[in-house]
Amino acid sequence: MIFFLSCIILISCNKDDAPLPIINYKGDFTILEEVGDTLLPTDTCYAYRRIRFNASKDFITFNWVVGDPINTFSTRSFDLAFSGSNKINVKLNGLLRDKKDTSISKTLVIYQPRELTSPLVGSYLGSNTDNLKDTFTVSIRYWFGSRYPWWSDGAYSIDNLPKNYRDTTQNFNEYYRPEIEGIVSSTGYKNLFFDKTANIPAQGIKGYASLHRGIRDTLIVNYTVLDMQKYNLDNSLVTIKKQFVGIKK
Repeated sequence: MIFFLSCIILISCNKDDAPLPIINYKGDFTILEEVGDTLLPTDTCYAYRRIRFNASKDFITFNWVVGDPINTFSTRSFDLAFSGSNKINVKLNGLLRDKKDTSISKTLVIYQPRELTSPLVGSYLGSNTDNLKDTFTVSIRYWFGSRYPWWSDGAYSIDNLPKNYRDTTQNFNEYYRPEIEGIVSSTGYKNLFFDKTANIPAQGIKGYASLHRGIRDTLIVNYTVLDMQKYNLDNSLVTIKKQFVGIKK
């Protein structure tokens, strides 16, 4: 019995004396732009858009230095909008939870809406991640000119999402433009938001698209659609999460 108690005491002591795990705090911050009803990460945006700068939870103090002329902030997050084309230098100095000072710098590029067409424009061959063999093409198109005078900066649409969806009867300021078959969207420089939640032919689709630049540009679209089988059965509005991943042609 004495031996048994000694073992318990020994094990307990060893457990208490074990070194605490080392946590490596890595401070960072994100730059997000307002697109539709959400904020999406970006490093490039159009002027006059709401941009949020947000420090990670690893920081406990914040000293932001933004732009030239310099603007300073001392909160975890804040919003700004920029009126002209520019390269905005953003620097965050702060104290991390392990009491270490750190400094991070990033650059945000600003364009005027018509200065440069979004690189989203193009066609992307891919599939939904729940059915990789069923490939199809999703296109982002840009509409600008005298035929669309109500869009002073042009407008973007996403075509063939959901797969095989098209609508040539859309009304824009009481004008029909049958060439616009897709869903006209809210668009940032690399991000896009679209919403047809009340449109049954479009399967009540709502989604967010982001362009990932690289050797082969990739479009990732996270979206929801109605479960049409359930809807056709009893008109129940049940949504299904989907993700489309496509490579630019």
